[in-house]
Amino acid sequence: MTIANLVFVAAVQGAAVSNSPLPPIIVIPPQSVPPAAMQPSGQMIREPQEQGTAQSYLSPDDYPAAARGSGAEGKVRFTLTIDPGGRVAGCVITRSSGSAVLDAATCRIIRRRARYTPAVDANGAATSGTIEQEIVWKLR
Repeated sequence: MTIANLVFVAAVQGAAVSNSPLPPIIVIPPQSVPPAAMQPSGQMIREPQEQGTAQSYLSPDDYPAAARGSGAEGKVRFTLTIDPGGRVAGCVITRSSGSAVLDAATCRIIRRRARYTPAVDANGAATSGTIEQEIVWKLR
């Protein structure tokens, strides 16, 4: 016999047997429970929503001088964390444009200007969520 088997046998032999009946099972018909109550707590039922495109938050004046001087262009992909108030709480670059200056400008500008409709949880309350977006930096 292995140690695990000995422990199991000892546990079974030492277990008390009860003849008391099990408590009754309560069944609630599904139509009597609101749908939100059937969702696990904290589950998001709607992701954050854009109020405008990420590109719309930029103007030609936003092009960083250092990037303009070096001729840097590119597409920046990023993931934003949106707080329950619809503001950007975090910005993570998920695909670089190849220019650290453009990547940093992207997060700086989006954090300052962008507003979102926040995510909604199963109880209908605003909650934090994430959204993925991209911006294309192109010299004109």
